[in-house]
Amino acid sequence: APLRAQLREEILGRLDALANEWVRRVAAVVGYSDALPGGGAGNSTSNSSSNSSIGGAAIFTFGSYRLGVHGPGADIDTLCVGPCFVERAAHFFGDEPHCFQRMLSDLPDCAELQPVPDSFVPVIKMRLGGISIDLLYAKLSVPTLPRDLNIAAPSTLRGADDQSVRSLNGCRVTDTILAEVPPPPLAFRAALRFIKLWAERRGVSDIEMEMEMGGGGEREREKVFERERNKLKTHFFQKKNFKKNS
Repeated sequence: APLRAQLREEILGRLDALANEWVRRVAAVVGYSDALPGGGAGNSTSNSSSNSSIGGAAIFTFGSYRLGVHGPGADIDTLCVGPCFVERAAHFFGDEPHCFQRMLSDLPDCAELQPVPDSFVPVIKMRLGGISIDLLYAKLSVPTLPRDLNIAAPSTLRGADDQSVRSLNGCRVTDTILAEVPPPPLAFRAALRFIKLWAERRGVSDIEMEMEMGGGGEREREKVFERERNKLKTHFFQKKNFKKNS
């Protein structure tokens, strides 16, 4: 298990490096190189603006992996956040050398690559280094990403298209859940694993459902669980009252 966890972290690190290289390629194609820190010919001067920015893309995780309740063979739900000049249709998907889909397909250990551009939440599914990954993309309305990017902040959604908002929702919901859990999260994770098992047996936990809800599957499972728990409470007290009256 520790080796598998280390492998996941290494894969996410590679994905982050590739995403930043992808943004640099797109910037060169669309003429935005000067907007990136250290970009542009002869640009060796760093200022406070460039020092407060990262290269161009950021990778976040959400869902079961981020919550710490993923299984050994579970997918890692992943979000790539990019700047305003990197388009989903033209640059995230596609077979051109500057497209992320193409760059992923060129990796020797990338298998089962499946782009799904027309889904409610567009996604690239793949196995990278033997790890299953579902990768979403969100475009922000800024030319560079701040180093302290907080995707839970309401300002992050300003100017974002609907598909980016839905893609961001997975991370935002996960962060909201974690913020409400008092430390240590051991009891929460044990309860969530129970909920996930309960949901799987009722067919309400597959990734398609989460994609349709913009990554809000964990929240929806909580709602369903609360409803069923209330039913159980009602049933329990009805039986208890029946025994008292009999």
